[in-house]
Amino acid sequence: FDLGVEQNFMEELLPVIVDIYSGDFSEVAGSREKVIEILVKEEKLFRQTLRKGLRELTKLPKDKPIGGEAVFKLYDTYGFPVDLTADIAREHQLTVDDAGFMQCMQRQREQSQAASTFRTHDLSKSPALHQVSVFSGYTENRQSATVVALLSTSGESVSALLFGTKGGIVLDNTPFYAESGGQVGDRGQLTFAGRQGVFRVDDTQRVGQAIVHYGEVLKGECHAAQSVVAEIDKPRREAIRLNHTATHLLHAALKEILGSEVQQKGSLVDAARARFDFSYSKALTSEEVQHVEARVNAMIQQNVLVQTDLMSLEAAQRTGAVALFGEKYAEDVRVLSMGDFSKELCGGTHANRTGDLGLFKISAEYGVASGVRRIEMLTGSYALAWVNQQLHVLEHVASLLKTTSSDVVSQLELFVQDMKNTERALTDLKRASMQEQAKNLLTDVSQIQGINLLVHELRDENAQSLRSLLDELRGRLDNAVIVLIGIQRDKMQVVVGVNQALLSRGVPTAADLVRHLCGKGGGRADMAQGGGAVPADLAEKMLQIRRMLEENAKA
Repeated sequence: FDLGVEQNFMEELLPVIVDIYSGDFSEVAGSREKVIEILVKEEKLFRQTLRKGLRELTKLPKDKPIGGEAVFKLYDTYGFPVDLTADIAREHQLTVDDAGFMQCMQRQREQSQAASTFRTHDLSKSPALHQVSVFSGYTENRQSATVVALLSTSGESVSALLFGTKGGIVLDNTPFYAESGGQVGDRGQLTFAGRQGVFRVDDTQRVGQAIVHYGEVLKGECHAAQSVVAEIDKPRREAIRLNHTATHLLHAALKEILGSEVQQKGSLVDAARARFDFSYSKALTSEEVQHVEARVNAMIQQNVLVQTDLMSLEAAQRTGAVALFGEKYAEDVRVLSMGDFSKELCGGTHANRTGDLGLFKISAEYGVASGVRRIEMLTGSYALAWVNQQLHVLEHVASLLKTTSSDVVSQLELFVQDMKNTERALTDLKRASMQEQAKNLLTDVSQIQGINLLVHELRDENAQSLRSLLDELRGRLDNAVIVLIGIQRDKMQVVVGVNQALLSRGVPTAADLVRHLCGKGGGRADMAQGGGAVPADLAEKMLQIRRMLEENAKA
């Protein structure tokens, strides 16, 4: 932009970029065509962003500093770079309210953080960061443990959590999985020694090497060094395990069916649902979605063992295990395998066998960013409930069509065709009626020095029908000024057409006549429209149009 380059040019730089990075990243050279496609698309989108932002900039006052709110709106709503706003302002000898912009940014950050009661950056100086929690949840659902740290809602270290208070508890070992790799944190409860107290765990997060259980004391109170029994919500964890395994099966199926272009871009694994984001340049067809779904269900029916092996990262890479690009891994990693179909690095919890999933259903597929698609999925009882709901909808539609579920499609096709035929017949009827209406209105045309003037008021006509009638009349009248007023209750719509040849004679423009009647409105000189409340002096305003043309004719 600053260089004045009007055309896309990034594609021309790609060979140089490939030469620079292909030595360290071999996948760059092999993905040249795909990189070009994404680069061209992103450059095009950025230019669109620039055009939108520049249009908004032109609407701002030319003699005042650009306020912080305006700069923030350009950045937040239109994606317009702040430094570019500043550059353009300097070109026009204007200043930018940087302080105001930073206040808007800070307000947005505070609003986005307000939804979270606990924030990991609040724990930066907490002793919890120096604790090490051992995770036992791969094999245990219930575990005896000792409290090693207590945290208040503000992240401060405290000696006790009393009845009814919320906070965080760190244990020396725990079966609770801390949110990671797209899998949400476990819920459950901590029971204090002798069942004298209960702490409900609403979420589990990792802070450094510590696993923090966030929740509320429901009974008694909790103190540091106290013994507890930690027990997860087992049914919820079971549903999460199934969904996590489903994302691995889905990933492998997408690669097999769509090709190597597919790379995982993110995921969310919860109990009731899961979603999977992946790189792909276009929407999946319904056939591709069905094929992917069928492939995953075939693996479920084979009831393949879900095997986990602990090995070095180097050894895992030699086995061909899929690792997420840009992800940081420890020296020793967990490799999750399902036969020869799927092998990935993963630290999450999973089903024992693929058959445990029971059923896999894709509930949605859509784009979330340029070159990134998202699939939402369900497994087990949630998938079955979703299928039953869809069947219920199908049965309801069938009953409305007075047919069977198996004949719904054919009946809908007939219904749609009947609707199209009816719409065509209605369109023909409206056209004939409009032609007749236009013919009748021609009898109201008056002449003023060679100008055909038609000012007419109609009842219960909307703006669209008025425009259609105006087009019909303009095709029948030369040198015409046509004013049509549609009134519905106390509101009116106005459309005006002025022949182009008359404009050169100084006749008021269509926009001028609309503003005369409505007080507002706009459009072109030869065609305009407006609307609003019906003025008390509408009849007088309509007569004034004739007088305006008569005065113009005398001039």
